[in-house]
Amino acid sequence: MRLDKYLAIAYFQKGVSNFLLEKFEEALNDFNDSLTYLRGNKWIDYEQLGLKYKLWSCEARFNRGLCSTYLRDMSTGMHDLTEACTEKGDPRHDVIDEAIRDKAEVSW
Repeated sequence: MRLDKYLAIAYFQKGVSNFLLEKFEEALNDFNDSLTYLRGNKWIDYEQLGLKYKLWSCEARFNRGLCSTYLRDMSTGMHDLTEACTEKGDPRHDVIDEAIRDKAEVSW
């Protein structure tokens, strides 16, 4: 991220790592940054940079919603999940519907 502070995928991956480390507030900030650097685009394809990955806004919003639910802010989390659902663009994104249906079930 030092080389390109606008690389949305870097913030997204950092967020995933922080989420897995249960650093939910840091992950939430990373997903916020990822959405900021998507700059309103529905997706960014990083293949031209040699990465075989397309980052979708719904993925960042979905993960941000999960962070909120883990931080016990269900209202914000469910809002993000609902917004992510409207931005889906790939069959893999059906997991968003499942999370909404299960109300992002978190066992504390």
